[in-house]
Formats: sequence, structure tokens, C-alpha cells
Amino acid sequence: MHLPGNLAEEFAREHGGPPAEVARALYPLDGGMGEAYVAAAADRLVVFSKKLSGPWRSFVFPFAEIESLALLADGSFCQLEVASARRRALLKFSGWDRPALDRIATAWAAATGRSVRVGRDAEHAVPLTPLTLFCAVLQAAMQLDGARGAAEELFLAQAITDPQAVREGMSYWEQHGTDETIAAVRERLNAGQQWCVLANVVATIMADGKLTTEEQEFTENLRAEWRIAQADYDQILQVLYCKNNLAVFMTADGQVATEALESFYAALLAMVQADGQPGEGELAMIRSLAAGSDPVEAAQRVLDAGGVDGLLGRLPELLTPEQSCCLYANLIVLAMSDGTLRSREQAFLARVRETLRLAEDTADLLYSVLFRKHNVSVLSAN
Repeated sequence: MHLPGNLAEEFAREHGGPPAEVARALYPLDGGMGEAYVAAAADRLVVFSKKLSGPWRSFVFPFAEIESLALLADGSFCQLEVASARRRALLKFSGWDRPALDRIATAWAAATGRSVRVGRDAEHAVPLTPLTLFCAVLQAAMQLDGARGAAEELFLAQAITDPQAVREGMSYWEQHGTDETIAAVRERLNAGQQWCVLANVVATIMADGKLTTEEQEFTENLRAEWRIAQADYDQILQVLYCKNNLAVFMTADGQVATEALESFYAALLAMVQADGQPGEGELAMIRSLAAGSDPVEAAQRVLDAGGVDGLLGRLPELLTPEQSCCLYANLIVLAMSDGTLRSREQAFLARVRETLRLAEDTADLLYSVLFRKHNVSVLSAN
């Protein structure tokens, strides 16, 4: 799209060169019959508007003075809403102009550090940020089986502690749907952010202890859409399966390996006690691993009987290699659950790793994948 000749000359003369982007509106700035254009320079928006048979008028919106910018869906059309302290502009465009408007909005966001708002209308618009898209994809994943389970709700609350972000992600997904949300992640998030989203989607749908065919197809589709390497995806699955597969604490004849399982929970409890009094959130994480029972009391009895030293001394003879990997993975997740890996927690992890004699490459893979999955701070990067 280009400005008409006279407007192009005026823009170049007044703003130092040709516009980076141009979109043609369906109506003039104040409505009625006529036409309008939005043109973007590196640091400003310029709106050219004229009524039918009237003269062209120009309105300049320096990026620094724009207080909010929203892209609003309107059936097969879209609207651009720009607000500054001096003026508000609301213009309607054909859906064909949406890519140019997206680029204009992205340029404003990059220049100001503010978030573009998107939605059906101004009332429902939400910030289009990496965190919004992260929460939106998780909402889509949680709805695959038709309902959000308690384990999935707990996972989401632990992954994102900002309830506002969770609500905005839900609103975005409800307004735009799964396919558009996936496409937005592909277009707007960098490779590290996409990896983080995929890892947390896999963790979300595995929170109930199983991965259905539909859920696996969904995650495979995300991997392909976001061009994440198959090897990276396989590592995510491998590590999260290791963490969630508590079936390793069943014997060959289908019985619970009670002593090993109680030691598993005791080690988790020792981790949360390593930094003082455990919080309710940490205890809830431990309890969420036990279907229909509360393992904390039995775990405390194990610690009371032999202390942490006694427990760690017995772990090598009590746990199989598969059980040891499961324990170490869950210890990592528990240590990172509050967003901070403290020195005492690091020391406890190192001690358990040495005690269990985990292979270096196995322990490093578990730590690397789980650390990256929990590092949602990457979503704050543009």
C-alpha cells in the first residue's frame, strides 16, 4: 500500500522520508463519507483524513505521546485505536490491512516498551505480550479433553503466579481461538520463548499423569508450527515422563513399593524444609503427586526416625535407577517452584545427585530441561 502522490510528497517533506508502513482506512477519522490513511515513520504515526470533497488534514501521533494502541477485531474487518493525551483516533480497515497494522503496532511497542492491546473491542482488549500468549496456549491445551482438571489448575497456578496474566490469556484464547493463538506465538515469540511455551504445554497436559493421543498430536503440531527440533521435543518428553512416571514405584506384581515411595516423599519434604518452614504451595505440590492420599505425614515419620542423613544414606539401596531419576527430577521442580533456587536447595540437590550416583549426562539433562521450562522470565524479553 502506498500513499497517493500528494500525500507521499507531504509525508517525505515533513517527516524525513517515505513511510515504513501504510494502511488505508474505510472511512475518514470522524466517520461519514470520505477516506483516510495511516502512515508510520520510525518514531510516529501520521493520519491523513478527509471528508468527501473536503481537503486533506493530517494528524501526527509521536510514538512517545501515544498512551495506548489497540488492534480490535470487527468481523472480517479490523480497527486501529490510538489514544494520546491530546486526541483519540479510531479507524476501521479491511482485514487485508491487518498485516500492515500489525507491523505498525509492533514498531510502536518496540519503541515505547508498551504492550499492544488486542481483542473484539476496547472493553475486551488484552495486552498482546509473550506472557499473554503463553497463558493462552496453556488454556488451549487444558481444554483438549473438554475440561480443566484439578492437577492442571494447580500446574497453571504454580507456573504463573500473576492471576491477571492468567485471565488475560484466557480472554485472548476465547476471542481468537487455538489456531490464531498458535500462529501468534510463531510470529511474535523468539525461539527460546517458543521452547518454553512448548515445554510447559507438555507439562500441563501431563499433569494428570497421562498423555492421550489427541494431546500428543497437539504438542507435535506445536513443535512443527514453531519449527522446534525433533531432538529438543524428544528431550522434553523424556524428562517430563521421567518426572511424572510414579509407576516406577510399583513392583512387578503390581504392588506399591511402600518403603521406596515413602522415602521418595520424605526426600521431597526434606527439600522444602531445607530452607526453613515449608509453604502451603510446596506441600500442595507434594500432595498433588499422590492420587487420593496425603503422603506428608508418612514422609515426616521417615525423617523423624532417621533424619536427613539417615534417609540419604539409605536411598541408594532403596531406589532403582528409574526411581532415582524420578526423585531427582521432582526435587528440581520443587526447588524451583517459588521462582528462586536458593543456596541451601542447590546444596541439597548436589548432595542427592552424588548420593544417588546419577550418570552425569542424565542429571545434566534433567536439570537443563527443567530449569529452562521453569524460566518463564524469558517471556519478558521482546
